[in-house]
Amino acid sequence: MPLPERDTPELAIAEERINRLLRALAYFGSHKVPESSVFRLLMRDEESEVLVTIAASGQHTDVNGVMVSEIPFYAPLITFPTEATVLDTANIQIKAEPGSPMICFSELLGEFPEGSIVQVSEGHHQFTSESGKLDVFSAPKQVIAVI
Repeated sequence: MPLPERDTPELAIAEERINRLLRALAYFGSHKVPESSVFRLLMRDEESEVLVTIAASGQHTDVNGVMVSEIPFYAPLITFPTEATVLDTANIQIKAEPGSPMICFSELLGEFPEGSIVQVSEGHHQFTSESGKLDVFSAPKQVIAVI
């Protein structure tokens, strides 16, 4: 099922849901990659089943003993058709943004072809294809819901 039609209340609700999850995923991911690194977020919207991706980076600053996080998104948000796969998006990212890691929910790890992704450490995997290599950091949705 694709996203709702443009200029409808249903689309506004879907965009808010997706944006909330992407922000939480970006916050999680910003602590997994080097400071100020650009990384790519990838998630599947559970209701529409489309894959969405956007680039982000994270900067964390101590301000009078309080950690302040600034995590900008870099437009545009890309929505893939429902037939697109995680493999498609990973190969596109390797070609378009070599060296830029991917942050996704752990549920998406099962969508990589068997044998193409290996665990490096807890929550850190490396995907390898003919296109190259991609570091993938994963977050369980239960962790994201708490953030």
